Amino acid sequence: MKGTMAVFAAMMAFSVGLAAMAASAGAGNGPGGSQGPEQNRYQAMERAEECNMFARSNQSGDQFSGKYMMFRYGNNTIEDYRVGGLQQQLFSRVGPDPFNFSGTGSDGALAYVNGTAARFMACNNPSSALQFQKTGEAQVRLTFDLAAGLGAQKMNGSQNLRITGQVEAVLAVENGQSAVNGSQIEVIFGPGNGSATVRAKTQTQAETSFRLQEKVASGRLAGEMDVVAVNGSHTECALAYNHSTSMTVKNAGQGRVALAVKAEYSEGKLFRIGLDRETAGAGSARELECRLDGKAMKRLSVQELERLQEQKSAQAAYCVEFGDRGCDVLAYVPHFSEHELSVEKVAPAGDRTVGGFELALAAMAFCIALVVAVGRRA
Repeated sequence: MKGTMAVFAAMMAFSVGLAAMAASAGAGNGPGGSQGPEQNRYQAMERAEECNMFARSNQSGDQFSGKYMMFRYGNNTIEDYRVGGLQQQLFSRVGPDPFNFSGTGSDGALAYVNGTAARFMACNNPSSALQFQKTGEAQVRLTFDLAAGLGAQKMNGSQNLRITGQVEAVLAVENGQSAVNGSQIEVIFGPGNGSATVRAKTQTQAETSFRLQEKVASGRLAGEMDVVAVNGSHTECALAYNHSTSMTVKNAGQGRVALAVKAEYSEGKLFRIGLDRETAGAGSARELECRLDGKAMKRLSVQELERLQEQKSAQAAYCVEFGDRGCDVLAYVPHFSEHELSVEKVAPAGDRTVGGFELALAAMAFCIALVVAVGRRA
């Protein structure tokens, strides 16, 4: 009997140990789990740069620089705005009138130049996006002086413009009137909110597969966000193409990222979400599922997704593209107010992983069966 009890005690200790290990892993106390949030965010930014998703913006006085953009600020103007990994000049000058400068700053991948009722935001990501946002009742005249050799043309039936030459870009205008005069672009904003966003064409796989530049130019793409998560902390780079649109991270971890998406559109729009492979926790499209307010969305091809939007379908859907840096999800949201849009890893059928506590319970059951067997022999 003593032998039986000894076996039982040893096996129970082993089972409890398994449960404790499972609890520790679930609480993030495994390797790297004890790091602070700030260190985790730093590592997330390092990974974002390694994956060519986005990078930290640097500021030295009125000079701003980064892996994908560079400019300086002076006399109420953005000067010598350069884009992409080659730092090619896109604009020699960008100036609003009036502006009423109030300060500059940088935060993660973003750089800011603020005025009392307007601001510039530059994104240090492959699109090198530069956005001017205007609020209030004053009329504002915004001018872009193109770099030598570049040209611009208005798109039919739209205030948006294509910029062509050594650098290809799109200028998306919200609540403003645009005009081209030689090498200068002018946008006039009346009372109320307005914005002008310049997005350079990137060399990413998603750019080609999703035809992102075309979708920005046509107003079909409402926003883009890249997210990298490390040990429950995250860093991101987001850009919305309309004042009413916002994309914020609700929570992010390996295998699940949830966004709060808010907009005021009368028709469905597309959103691009980029994740590195570690954050996605997956290596193929079939392992990821997109959900809108908790309900599974339909996975389609890019062409099928485009047709849904053209038909103004009420079907929420998405497509996934995997590349060297990770994955890009293009999600179609058919109607608006405020939604939760999530990207989650799902285990393929018949490939469910057994959790730590389930393993511990199985071990306990084995212990009891072993004790009974030993007891009968005794």
